[in-house]
Amino acid sequence: MRSCAVAVFCLSAFSPAAHSEQHAISLTHTNFQLLASPFATPAGAPLALSNLMNVATGSFDLFTWNTTNQQFHPIAVNRTGTWIGGSTTVARGQGFWIRKKFSNDFNVVFTGSLATALAVTNRLSHEFPGSFHLVGYPYLSSVALTNLNLTNDIRPYVTGTMLYVWNPAGTNYRTFFYDADGGLGGGWQDADDPGQPTDYVLQPMEGFWIRLTGQTSLVWRALAP
Repeated sequence: MRSCAVAVFCLSAFSPAAHSEQHAISLTHTNFQLLASPFATPAGAPLALSNLMNVATGSFDLFTWNTTNQQFHPIAVNRTGTWIGGSTTVARGQGFWIRKKFSNDFNVVFTGSLATALAVTNRLSHEFPGSFHLVGYPYLSSVALTNLNLTNDIRPYVTGTMLYVWNPAGTNYRTFFYDADGGLGGGWQDADDPGQPTDYVLQPMEGFWIRLTGQTSLVWRALAP
């Protein structure tokens, strides 16, 4: 058995022990912010958005990513407080875009069960090489890119898997590639400053893109912090 969201974003079959917790994200930018959920149901299944996050009708826009058709799916809250449009569940480790509609800052509180196992395994798959996946570290913790444990099943940089991290303040991406042969010092490298492994650290619930070039699947066994 496995539980899946957006068709090809799948959580591994086992359900690790979990406990419920809350985490607040401050929406301080009128630009998009790229987030990812470390939460799930107590059984490890995707959470309905209505259970995952508190929301006021019309306060922000939210977009999930469909890996199958490589398109965004806008989701909104109607006047009765019901989420509508596309898939209204989010799996542990699944990323999404969020953008507030008003200039004032406010917090969004996320609630759900957190994994306590030593690893969470997600399988990212698609039909065509070069597809994008919108993901995040499946634990409620900061993590260095060098500790994501993403390198066991990816191709070298030449045909390579790339990571893209969004900067909401500058509305641009930072791009990272994996130096498989060690010619530039090895490890994940910042495309704008290659020559040594990057020291970039993902913050709790920070989402990012993975582009799998030259392969159609990746099994990511993310290790606990």
